Amino acid sequence: MFRGVFGQVGSLRLYYFVAFSVMGVFLPYLPPWLEQQGIVGTEMGMVLGTRPVAMILSPVLFGLLADRLGLRGSLLRWVASGALGVAAVLLGLAALGQLGFWSIFLLLFLFSILRTPLTSLADATVLEGSAVYGPVRLWGSLGFLVTALVIGKYLDWGTRSRWPLALTLALCLTVVATFWIPSHRKRFQRPRPGHRRRLLSRGDFRLLLLIVAGWQLSHSAYDLCISLQLHRLGASHFEVGVAWAIATLSEVLLMAMAGKLLEWTSSATLLVVGVAGTMLRWIAVALAPSLGILLWLQPLHALSFALVWIATLECLRERAEPHAMATAQGLLVGSMAVGGTLGMLIWSRLYVSLGGSSVFALAAAAALPVLLGTAVLRLLIDRRLSRDAGLAHLKLDIAEKPDSFPLRTDALAPGSPLGKIGGKIPSAWVSTKS
Repeated sequence: MFRGVFGQVGSLRLYYFVAFSVMGVFLPYLPPWLEQQGIVGTEMGMVLGTRPVAMILSPVLFGLLADRLGLRGSLLRWVASGALGVAAVLLGLAALGQLGFWSIFLLLFLFSILRTPLTSLADATVLEGSAVYGPVRLWGSLGFLVTALVIGKYLDWGTRSRWPLALTLALCLTVVATFWIPSHRKRFQRPRPGHRRRLLSRGDFRLLLLIVAGWQLSHSAYDLCISLQLHRLGASHFEVGVAWAIATLSEVLLMAMAGKLLEWTSSATLLVVGVAGTMLRWIAVALAPSLGILLWLQPLHALSFALVWIATLECLRERAEPHAMATAQGLLVGSMAVGGTLGMLIWSRLYVSLGGSSVFALAAAAALPVLLGTAVLRLLIDRRLSRDAGLAHLKLDIAEKPDSFPLRTDALAPGSPLGKIGGKIPSAWVSTKS
């Protein structure tokens, strides 16, 4: 009933803003808060690893449920309310001084299970519509940016309950914003039987999942270590917030240009450029000798995250069936989570033993095979497009000059190239000669 105030696209922008404010509290400031609780090294890696582990199955299961029942805003309300309840319990235990490693681990694991669909279902809602993803999603980045700056400036780190309090308040706003999202999918249609099998049978889609997993393994070094590396170089909590804000602002600017970029070149080409930028960014961060230089490198987040994510989702939109978009998005996010889980476990141990510079150097090495994979994906897509274009021209030529193209009957079988291009060919055009 509320979405008439903003329209569907405006409602999604508002929702993204507040939903990503949760991440503006969570991502930059969870590692320092854990250090404040005495959780470091492998234990910190275990806690931070709850997020990618939860992302392996949570978006897939919620995506299947959303597509099966046509749910969107109503399902978002349930999971947002659940995440709010978990944050409230975390706040209560922190205020009472009853938090330990296992209580933090279990609560953040449950929180991550419920938080992940807050973005994946919103992404699916945008992708199955006509709006360009980037200009809508950038409002999430703005919410992240504003929250990261405010938390860095005003959060009192002398009180252990202030971080859970900020998380709880951000989730309260998110629950309210879900009422502006349509409860059910417009023009609901159940996915056709076997849609997951058909999607996973495509070599280019399987390669896309592998690319995303490898990219997230590399990028999780940033999620885990950049705040710690900034502190090591002398940054205050506010300067950490500024660093994240710079990165997010560059992300916003690139997402605003997403439509133009996709008109200029293909999503596969943009993916190659983004992963190459990821590898170069980690090399530069590994070599950065001072806080000032590290801050100057933060705008490269536009390449290492924003460009890769926009290109990946456009590749997904081009390959998934429209009525199964939440399922496809869930598979994509689940694949990312596999890479992120491995990354969190690997980088947390290496940071303690080798330091931040070595971690980012190794993250750059991990991005190299991903870059090669994107080049292969681009080649596969170009070949498919060339083949489809050739078949389309052949169909047009047959329509214009039927007497010049006698065809054998088996050339029209459903699995044959001509059988795949659609349309009916008159029987007079078909030659029965062997």
